[in-house]
Amino acid sequence: MIFLWNALSLVIFFTLVFVIAQIRKQNSLADVGWGLAFIVVALTSSIFSFIQYGYVNDLLITMGILVTLWGLRLATHIGSRLIGKGEDFRYKNMRKKWQKAPVLQAYLKVFILQGVIAYVISLPMQLVTFYNPEVSFPWLVTVATLLFLIGFVIQAVADFQLSAFKSNPKNKGKIMRTGLWKYSRHPNYFGESVMWFALFFISLAGGVGWLLIGLISPVLITYLLVKVSGVPLLEKRYKDDEAYQAYAKVTSKFILLPPKNVS
Repeated sequence: MIFLWNALSLVIFFTLVFVIAQIRKQNSLADVGWGLAFIVVALTSSIFSFIQYGYVNDLLITMGILVTLWGLRLATHIGSRLIGKGEDFRYKNMRKKWQKAPVLQAYLKVFILQGVIAYVISLPMQLVTFYNPEVSFPWLVTVATLLFLIGFVIQAVADFQLSAFKSNPKNKGKIMRTGLWKYSRHPNYFGESVMWFALFFISLAGGVGWLLIGLISPVLITYLLVKVSGVPLLEKRYKDDEAYQAYAKVTSKFILLPPKNVS
């Protein structure tokens, strides 16, 4: 039943975001909804758990707090970037491609699709709600929580550094190559991947072998970031930029690593 509850809550949530986006003619609002969607899952799961068992287990509470911390920061960060600006280039390109029923295509291919992806990625939270396990390995919760916070700080700092860089008129047309961006071309995405692996490890603290199915969560989000919607789109945008290509030769694409020495 919890799986159905969460599916319905995500459909309702992204439908509301879609309606607001159409009113404001801003499909980029889907990105704001992304982080908030997992808070919706955390809340729905907690309500279900309380109704079903009379309490919310410690693993779900821990994951819910961490997801809320991440989701609110990300939504606030992306939302602040949209103020006074038009749609992100990705959504502009989509509008150009959609000749027939563009509104329906936006609903299904952007908002509902994000709901489906969020549903799969949130599986660790849903699984610990479904089974309602006790904490068998408290040390794993501690280690994984620390890992999550490390990923959170990496993403937050990377976003802050890039925003500060872009806000300086002197940096117009330049490539960010300092701070965390010296060690990765996409440190914010790397931080997000670390957080989802951490949340998966927290779910395993319940000690139930079949919870390993939740591994699809961090693997899927990492795959999407590295191969589909994150890194590839931005890399393609700068494929003809000589400065960026020079930066790419010495800087790791994803994982934080020391810059390469290129003679």
